[in-house]
Amino acid sequence: MANSIPLLLLILLLVTAGCSQSVSPSEISTLTTQSSVELTPEPPNPGPPLPPSIPLTPEPPNPGPPLPPSPPSLPQPNLEPSSCSSLEIEYNFDPPSSLIDKKVDVFGVVVFATGGFSEAKTKHVANVLAKYLDNDENGIPDNPLVVQTMIEERAGMILFVDEDEEEVLFDRWDHDYYDPDKLQTQWADETNPSREFDATIEEVLHVITDVGYDNAYPDVFGEVSGSTLANLMDNARGGHFEETSIYNEDRPWIGKSAVPSSYPPGAWYTYDDKTCTYDCMITEYIYWGLTSILGAQETRSHEIGHEWELHTKQLVKESDPGLYNLLTDPQWGLPTELPDGSYCK
Repeated sequence: MANSIPLLLLILLLVTAGCSQSVSPSEISTLTTQSSVELTPEPPNPGPPLPPSIPLTPEPPNPGPPLPPSPPSLPQPNLEPSSCSSLEIEYNFDPPSSLIDKKVDVFGVVVFATGGFSEAKTKHVANVLAKYLDNDENGIPDNPLVVQTMIEERAGMILFVDEDEEEVLFDRWDHDYYDPDKLQTQWADETNPSREFDATIEEVLHVITDVGYDNAYPDVFGEVSGSTLANLMDNARGGHFEETSIYNEDRPWIGKSAVPSSYPPGAWYTYDDKTCTYDCMITEYIYWGLTSILGAQETRSHEIGHEWELHTKQLVKESDPGLYNLLTDPQWGLPTELPDGSYCK
């Protein structure tokens, strides 16, 4: 133990000599802090800020200019499509005259008949009207606009025993709803006679074209100067002949007539009834043309030749092609088969 003490003193002296410069605690702390700062890596430079993110939802495509408004739908008769059904005579209704006791509703177009007009002939007239309007007999009018126009104009047929009964009835007419001028008249003896031409074919067609087609398509079927039909008629008559004032002491009601003093050579429509005005001439012209196309006039050339020469379909097609093309154009819904008094049988 005594020998170890001098040895320890010697070692202490050597250590003290090798470490002559000492470091204070504050310096040690400073160095430690600097070392710590230098060793901590700085975050990477993020660079300039990114632009705002673009929305992922695509913008709606440009719709372009606004679409024009839809055209109004054509008026339609108040009917639902159905299968063809036979017509029935009504007796329980509000008649426009006490003399009228029968009525048939044909797609909303009325057929009135007086008490003396038979049921059979009333049904015959109604069937001809139905066949003209629904030529394919499917229960739906071939031209709904024409039927709707006739309904709105309150047009139809009114059937009398004879001319005397007609005068009595209209002298007492006091019904505001129906205008007598839009009710086509017909007498019993000219309705489906046994050995003569059936006037129903003519009179019923008159009310359809005169009220229905005239008002539904005035530029085409209008019974006025300048319509397509009027221009065709002027060509068929050999010129444009408007009304001229005439007066007949025995027939003062005639008023004005569109019958010229004479028709030029080459005219094939030479209607000569001096009570007929210009619009009346157009009514008769479309009647002659359509019924000739449908075959009603084939055997009547000797009866009608003085006012209408084109009594067959082929003659109309060859000599009056404009009229033929107009009346056979399917867009107008005109009949392609002549009525015979039956409907849906």
